[in-house]
Amino acid sequence: MDNSMKEICDRFNKHNFHDSKLMLFQSIRQKEEEIITENVNFEIEILKKNSSGISEYKKAKLIFKDCRIIKMDLDLIGKRYCSDCVMNAVCSIDSQLNSNIENNYFRRGPVSLGNDNLKNVLDGYLYFNIKLIPPGGEIDVFAKNFELIML
Repeated sequence: MDNSMKEICDRFNKHNFHDSKLMLFQSIRQKEEEIITENVNFEIEILKKNSSGISEYKKAKLIFKDCRIIKMDLDLIGKRYCSDCVMNAVCSIDSQLNSNIENNYFRRGPVSLGNDNLKNVLDGYLYFNIKLIPPGGEIDVFAKNFELIML
């Protein structure tokens, strides 16, 4: 197991995203020195305690860096009905979805994937899972890193 991947998971999992609100999501293409990557940004409101111990929402940006795959199953009316709230969010090095994607997803059509080995297409990617309060849905992200910026 790659220690840096474990450290990224630990850093993500220490955040309590429960009852945070998912307000916006977007995919942004980045280009740095001839390398093109996709970042997926989520604008969220995180429930935090202020200096008086009272809980209040603080705006933040959750950025998944160098994404390979994002899978969303969202009921936007259900999300709104449940105040846009997140039930939980976790990061792991591997998931059952990794195997499903490697075994099925990339075998559907004649899409050229460059030099990717189909058996190891998600090597180096972490699995991030965000579950919304039912019936809001679920988001799966395969990315190499993340950043949480308080606004």
